Amino acid sequence: MPFSWWSRPVSEARIITQRKRVTTWRYPGCSLRVFWLEGFAMRLKLVLLAVTAVALCAGGCERRTEVSASAGGAYFSSGKDGASGGSGAGSVRIGAPVRDGGLTYRVTGVRPGPRRIGAERPQGQYVQVHLAVTNRGRRARDIGAPPKLIAGGQRYAADLGATFALGDRAGPLFEEIGPGETIRGAVVYDIPRRARPAAVDLGGTRIRLRR
Repeated sequence: MPFSWWSRPVSEARIITQRKRVTTWRYPGCSLRVFWLEGFAMRLKLVLLAVTAVALCAGGCERRTEVSASAGGAYFSSGKDGASGGSGAGSVRIGAPVRDGGLTYRVTGVRPGPRRIGAERPQGQYVQVHLAVTNRGRRARDIGAPPKLIAGGQRYAADLGATFALGDRAGPLFEEIGPGETIRGAVVYDIPRRARPAAVDLGGTRIRLRR
């Protein structure tokens, strides 16, 4: 017997068993399901709960600006690389120092391959970018996220799985750098086979890889 204002109140347990259908609202990173129950009072409670949940969900959901090419593989931005190199401070040649925060970077070389690194295989081709990083500050620092590699009109983030698989050949790039200390190492990128590395994007400054 349906619940109404004129019928005898029924227990909450019975109302729950009288659900008819399920409605689902989906938001980026969130999913909200509401069971439509017979009974105006119960519906009103659920609507209030739904509004609260949607508000919390909208405030807590985060929009991703990068998409993954594959699990553990390279990551790329969906935006095209413009002819001016983006909104950064400009561009310099390979080997020139570029300061980012308290660290000074120099790209010392770019090498292709290898075809595989341990158990890691590229989707396209591996490219190694060799860096020298100097801490100009008064306290220890780390490089954080490695710079992006620009190739074929796209910006690629480092393939950390392949980079760590290099072991000692990657150098101590991801360790803390003491004041006045310089470390050297390599970062690996996975880019399409026919793409040619054009530049490294470091804090908005483009380091051209072709002299």
